[in-house]
Amino acid sequence: METGEVSPEQSAQGLAPHRCETASLEECGQGDVIVARAFEKRQGNPLFRAFAAPEGGLGRLAGLVMARKNVALNRFAVDLLWPLQGESVLEIGFGPGVALAMLAEAVGERGMVCGVERSVLMLSRAAARNAQAIAQGRMRLALCSVAEVGWPDARFHRALCVSNVQFWRPASRCLAELHRMVQPGGVVVFAIHLQWPDRVRKTPGFYPEEVRALTQRLAHAGFGAIEEHLAPGGWDLCLRVRRD
Repeated sequence: METGEVSPEQSAQGLAPHRCETASLEECGQGDVIVARAFEKRQGNPLFRAFAAPEGGLGRLAGLVMARKNVALNRFAVDLLWPLQGESVLEIGFGPGVALAMLAEAVGERGMVCGVERSVLMLSRAAARNAQAIAQGRMRLALCSVAEVGWPDARFHRALCVSNVQFWRPASRCLAELHRMVQPGGVVVFAIHLQWPDRVRKTPGFYPEEVRALTQRLAHAGFGAIEEHLAPGGWDLCLRVRRD
Protein backbone atom coordinates (compact mmCIF):
# COMPACT_ATOMS: atom_id res chain seq x y z
CA MET A 1 0.00 0.00 0.00
CA GLU A 2 1.26 3.48 -0.93
CA THR A 3 1.96 6.01 1.83
CA GLY A 4 -1.17 7.96 2.69
CA GLU A 5 -3.63 5.45 1.24
CA VAL A 6 -6.55 4.06 3.19
CA SER A 7 -6.84 0.33 3.64
CA PRO A 8 -10.23 -1.41 3.32
CA GLU A 9 -10.29 -1.91 7.10
CA GLN A 10 -9.54 1.75 7.78
CA SER A 11 -12.01 3.01 5.19
CA ALA A 12 -14.79 0.94 6.68
CA GLN A 13 -14.26 2.81 9.93
CA GLY A 14 -13.79 6.18 8.25
CA LEU A 15 -10.20 6.43 9.46
CA ALA A 16 -7.19 8.01 7.76
CA PRO A 17 -3.57 6.95 8.39
CA HIS A 18 -2.03 10.41 8.42
CA ARG A 19 -2.52 13.99 7.32
CA CYS A 20 -0.13 15.61 4.85
CA GLU A 21 0.85 19.25 5.21
CA THR A 22 -0.98 21.62 2.87
CA ALA A 23 -1.11 25.37 2.45
CA SER A 24 -3.63 27.34 4.46
CA LEU A 25 -6.37 29.50 2.97
CA GLU A 26 -4.51 32.59 4.20
CA GLU A 27 -2.01 31.88 1.43
CA CYS A 28 -4.81 31.93 -1.13
CA GLY A 29 -3.82 35.18 -2.82
CA GLN A 30 -0.08 34.78 -2.50
CA GLY A 31 2.63 33.09 -4.49
CA ASP A 32 2.16 30.20 -6.91
CA VAL A 33 -1.64 30.05 -7.22
CA ILE A 34 -4.40 29.85 -9.80
CA VAL A 35 -6.13 33.21 -9.52
CA ALA A 36 -9.87 33.28 -8.81
CA ARG A 37 -10.82 36.62 -7.26
CA ALA A 38 -14.34 35.59 -6.31
CA PHE A 39 -12.92 32.85 -4.08
CA GLU A 40 -10.28 35.07 -2.53
CA LYS A 41 -12.90 37.64 -1.47
CA ARG A 42 -14.70 34.99 0.58
CA GLN A 43 -11.72 33.75 2.58
CA GLY A 44 -12.98 35.31 5.80
CA ASN A 45 -16.38 33.63 5.56
CA PRO A 46 -16.47 30.56 7.87
CA LEU A 47 -18.91 28.70 5.62
CA PHE A 48 -16.75 29.32 2.56
CA ARG A 49 -13.72 28.05 4.47
CA ALA A 50 -15.72 24.92 5.27
CA PHE A 51 -16.15 24.23 1.56
CA ALA A 52 -12.46 24.82 0.91
CA ALA A 53 -11.27 22.54 3.73
CA PRO A 54 -14.27 20.77 5.33
CA GLU A 55 -13.90 20.17 9.09
CA GLY A 56 -16.24 20.10 12.08
CA GLY A 57 -19.94 20.95 12.01
CA LEU A 58 -19.70 23.41 9.13
CA GLY A 59 -17.59 20.91 7.22
CA ARG A 60 -20.29 18.27 7.60
CA LEU A 61 -22.84 20.78 6.31
CA ALA A 62 -20.58 21.64 3.37
CA GLY A 63 -20.21 17.95 2.57
CA LEU A 64 -23.98 17.48 2.48
CA VAL A 65 -24.38 20.47 0.20
CA MET A 66 -21.64 19.23 -2.15
CA ALA A 67 -23.12 15.73 -2.23
CA ARG A 68 -26.52 17.10 -3.29
CA LYS A 69 -25.82 20.26 -5.27
CA ASN A 70 -22.86 19.05 -7.34
CA VAL A 71 -24.41 15.80 -8.60
CA ALA A 72 -25.31 17.25 -12.01
CA LEU A 73 -21.87 18.85 -12.45
CA ASN A 74 -20.16 15.64 -11.35
CA ARG A 75 -22.17 13.63 -13.88
CA PHE A 76 -21.49 16.16 -16.66
CA ALA A 77 -17.75 16.05 -15.89
CA VAL A 78 -17.59 12.24 -15.68
CA ASP A 79 -19.45 11.92 -18.99
CA LEU A 80 -16.92 14.28 -20.62
CA LEU A 81 -14.05 12.32 -19.10
CA TRP A 82 -15.57 9.16 -20.59
CA PRO A 83 -13.69 6.55 -18.56
CA LEU A 84 -13.64 3.11 -20.14
CA GLN A 85 -13.95 -0.35 -18.64
CA GLY A 86 -10.66 -1.54 -17.15
CA GLU A 87 -9.01 1.89 -17.05
CA SER A 88 -7.21 3.56 -14.13
CA VAL A 89 -8.66 6.94 -13.15
CA LEU A 90 -7.63 9.61 -10.63
CA GLU A 91 -9.89 12.15 -8.91
CA ILE A 92 -8.34 15.15 -7.17
CA GLY A 93 -10.31 16.66 -4.29
CA PHE A 94 -13.10 14.09 -4.28
CA GLY A 95 -15.10 15.60 -1.37
CA PRO A 96 -17.93 13.30 -0.23
CA GLY A 97 -17.08 10.81 -2.98
CA VAL A 98 -20.07 11.16 -5.32
CA ALA A 99 -17.96 11.29 -8.50
CA LEU A 100 -15.74 8.49 -7.19
CA ALA A 101 -18.77 6.20 -7.22
CA MET A 102 -19.60 7.25 -10.79
CA LEU A 103 -16.03 6.58 -11.87
CA ALA A 104 -15.94 3.17 -10.17
CA GLU A 105 -19.11 2.17 -12.00
CA ALA A 106 -17.69 3.36 -15.32
CA VAL A 107 -14.35 1.50 -15.13
CA GLY A 108 -15.94 -1.66 -13.75
CA GLU A 109 -14.45 -4.54 -11.83
CA ARG A 110 -11.25 -4.61 -13.91
CA GLY A 111 -10.61 -0.88 -13.45
CA MET A 112 -9.03 1.16 -10.66
CA VAL A 113 -10.15 4.49 -9.18
CA CYS A 114 -7.72 6.48 -7.01
CA GLY A 115 -8.35 9.75 -5.23
CA VAL A 116 -6.57 12.42 -3.21
CA GLU A 117 -8.24 14.72 -0.69
CA ARG A 118 -7.01 17.20 1.93
CA SER A 119 -9.94 16.86 4.35
CA VAL A 120 -10.06 14.01 6.89
CA LEU A 121 -13.82 14.48 7.16
CA MET A 122 -14.41 14.23 3.41
CA LEU A 123 -12.11 11.24 3.13
CA SER A 124 -14.12 9.40 5.79
CA ARG A 125 -17.40 10.27 4.05
CA ALA A 126 -16.09 9.19 0.65
CA ALA A 127 -14.67 5.97 2.11
CA ALA A 128 -18.03 5.11 3.67
CA ARG A 129 -19.87 5.90 0.43
CA ASN A 130 -17.47 3.70 -1.57
CA ALA A 131 -16.70 1.03 1.03
CA GLN A 132 -17.48 -1.89 -1.28
CA ALA A 133 -15.17 -0.71 -4.08
CA ILE A 134 -12.37 -0.12 -1.57
CA ALA A 135 -12.87 -3.53 0.06
CA GLN A 136 -12.71 -5.15 -3.39
CA GLY A 137 -9.40 -3.42 -4.10
CA ARG A 138 -10.86 -1.32 -6.93
CA MET A 139 -10.42 2.03 -5.19
CA ARG A 140 -7.59 3.69 -3.25
CA LEU A 141 -7.85 6.99 -1.40
CA ALA A 142 -5.03 9.18 -0.06
CA LEU A 143 -5.08 12.06 2.43
CA CYS A 144 -2.83 14.71 0.88
CA SER A 145 -2.58 17.13 -2.02
CA VAL A 146 -1.89 16.02 -5.58
CA ALA A 147 1.62 17.47 -5.22
CA GLU A 148 2.43 15.04 -2.40
CA VAL A 149 0.88 11.71 -3.30
CA GLY A 150 3.81 10.36 -5.35
CA TRP A 151 2.03 7.68 -7.36
CA PRO A 152 4.06 6.22 -10.31
CA ASP A 153 4.65 7.91 -13.65
CA ALA A 154 1.86 7.45 -16.23
CA ARG A 155 -0.22 5.60 -13.62
CA PHE A 156 -3.60 6.87 -14.89
CA HIS A 157 -5.47 6.87 -18.17
CA ARG A 158 -7.65 9.79 -17.07
CA ALA A 159 -8.05 12.31 -14.23
CA LEU A 160 -10.86 14.46 -12.84
CA CYS A 161 -10.94 17.65 -10.77
CA VAL A 162 -14.29 19.17 -9.77
CA SER A 163 -14.35 22.70 -8.33
CA ASN A 164 -11.06 22.77 -6.42
CA VAL A 165 -8.22 23.70 -8.81
CA GLN A 166 -8.24 27.21 -7.30
CA PHE A 167 -7.03 25.72 -4.00
CA TRP A 168 -4.00 23.87 -5.41
CA ARG A 169 -0.83 24.97 -3.58
CA PRO A 170 1.70 25.36 -5.13
CA ALA A 171 -0.18 25.32 -8.41
CA SER A 172 2.78 24.69 -10.70
CA ARG A 173 3.95 21.69 -8.70
CA CYS A 174 0.44 20.23 -8.53
CA LEU A 175 0.02 20.58 -12.29
CA ALA A 176 3.45 19.07 -12.88
CA GLU A 177 2.60 16.07 -10.69
CA LEU A 178 -0.72 15.61 -12.43
CA HIS A 179 1.04 15.72 -15.80
CA ARG A 180 3.57 13.15 -14.59
CA MET A 181 0.95 10.71 -13.32
CA VAL A 182 -1.30 10.79 -16.42
CA GLN A 183 -0.33 8.76 -19.46
CA PRO A 184 0.65 10.60 -22.67
CA GLY A 185 -2.56 11.24 -24.56
CA GLY A 186 -4.59 10.75 -21.39
CA VAL A 187 -7.67 12.90 -20.78
CA VAL A 188 -8.14 15.29 -17.84
CA VAL A 189 -11.34 17.20 -17.04
CA PHE A 190 -11.40 20.30 -14.82
CA ALA A 191 -14.90 21.32 -13.74
CA ILE A 192 -15.23 24.89 -12.47
CA HIS A 193 -17.97 27.29 -11.43
CA LEU A 194 -18.28 30.45 -13.50
CA GLN A 195 -18.55 34.03 -12.29
CA TRP A 196 -20.07 36.75 -14.47
CA PRO A 197 -19.59 40.51 -13.89
CA ASP A 198 -23.26 41.22 -14.67
CA ARG A 199 -24.86 38.16 -13.01
CA VAL A 200 -25.14 37.52 -9.28
CA ARG A 201 -24.59 34.03 -7.90
CA LYS A 202 -24.08 32.65 -4.41
CA THR A 203 -21.39 30.15 -5.43
CA PRO A 204 -18.08 31.87 -6.31
CA GLY A 205 -16.43 31.02 -9.59
CA PHE A 206 -13.96 32.04 -12.29
CA TYR A 207 -14.43 35.22 -14.31
CA PRO A 208 -14.04 34.83 -18.11
CA GLU A 209 -10.53 36.31 -18.13
CA GLU A 210 -9.53 33.92 -15.33
CA VAL A 211 -10.76 30.97 -17.38
CA ARG A 212 -8.50 32.15 -20.21
CA ALA A 213 -5.59 32.45 -17.78
CA LEU A 214 -6.28 28.93 -16.51
CA THR A 215 -6.30 27.48 -20.02
CA GLN A 216 -2.98 29.21 -20.73
CA ARG A 217 -1.54 27.77 -17.53
CA LEU A 218 -2.72 24.28 -18.47
CA ALA A 219 -1.10 24.61 -21.88
CA HIS A 220 2.13 25.76 -20.27
CA ALA A 221 2.01 22.71 -17.95
CA GLY A 222 1.85 20.33 -20.92
CA PHE A 223 -1.88 19.85 -21.48
CA GLY A 224 -3.12 20.38 -25.02
CA ALA A 225 -6.24 19.98 -27.19
CA ILE A 226 -8.13 22.15 -24.69
CA GLU A 227 -11.90 22.10 -25.11
CA GLU A 228 -14.47 24.21 -23.24
CA HIS A 229 -17.83 22.58 -22.49
CA LEU A 230 -20.53 24.72 -20.89
CA ALA A 231 -22.77 22.76 -18.54
CA PRO A 232 -26.56 23.06 -18.85
CA GLY A 233 -27.72 26.26 -17.18
CA GLY A 234 -24.60 28.21 -18.08
CA TRP A 235 -23.19 28.47 -14.55
CA ASP A 236 -20.50 25.80 -14.80
CA LEU A 237 -17.76 24.94 -17.27
CA CYS A 238 -15.65 21.85 -17.92
CA LEU A 239 -12.21 22.12 -19.49
CA ARG A 240 -11.35 18.86 -21.25
CA VAL A 241 -7.65 18.54 -22.02
CA ARG A 242 -5.15 15.93 -23.17
CA ARG A 243 -1.78 15.25 -21.62
CA ASP A 244 0.89 15.97 -24.25
